[in-house]
Amino acid sequence: MGRPTYQDGGGSLYAPPLISSSFFADSENLQIVEGALTVFVGFIAWFTVPPFPEDNRFLSKEGTDLILRRVNDDRGDALPDAITWKKVKTHLGDWTIWAYGWMSLCSTMSFCEL
Repeated sequence: MGRPTYQDGGGSLYAPPLISSSFFADSENLQIVEGALTVFVGFIAWFTVPPFPEDNRFLSKEGTDLILRRVNDDRGDALPDAITWKKVKTHLGDWTIWAYGWMSLCSTMSFCEL
């Protein structure tokens, strides 16, 4: 199995094979670098992505009320409701959630086996 090159995938695949390490194999370097990039982007997003409208710091009171009213008109869930066992059972009993989960699992597992 050869080294991944820039042509094999995105630009993030170019540098990790160039990192020589006696402790990690080339594929492990790739996973470490891409995992570190993911953690870094997630850390930055934690501080830069604005929260849901009721907790925002950048809209006026009127702007917040307008957004909450529009979300309620659109889908009716602008303010979070309490989690109860009845709701948990309802959502866990929905067969489509399990079907989508199995489809995702099966497609990912078969892809990883290639």
